[in-house]
Amino acid sequence: SEATFIYAARLQNEKKKQVQEAALRKISGVTRALNLNAPEVVVFSTVPLSILLQLCEKVAMETKWQDVIRTLTSQNSRYRDELSVLNEVSRNNARTGVLFCYTLHNDAFVMVPLGPSIQ
Repeated sequence: SEATFIYAARLQNEKKKQVQEAALRKISGVTRALNLNAPEVVVFSTVPLSILLQLCEKVAMETKWQDVIRTLTSQNSRYRDELSVLNEVSRNNARTGVLFCYTLHNDAFVMVPLGPSIQ
């Protein structure tokens, strides 16, 4: 099962390989349990886990994806560049209905359910 990686930060190819392995180690238990093939993983470099948890909370409130990202980036302008990558991720290319957001900053991930409300 090939994961799709979307990079929010510019990483050298060498580093990308390490990051992919680290991220996959973290999420593999979940992807196996949920029987997810080809999960989509957005890799953040400096964005702290706390902000990614805010993302989950806002999405859970069934807010439109674009609105969630807009709010998040305006509240956390320091991470605007990295967070803006989430604009590229919409229901169209999240085939599995779930998006994994992994941050190097905490070596942790959140799983964001991409419900039908996301447009």
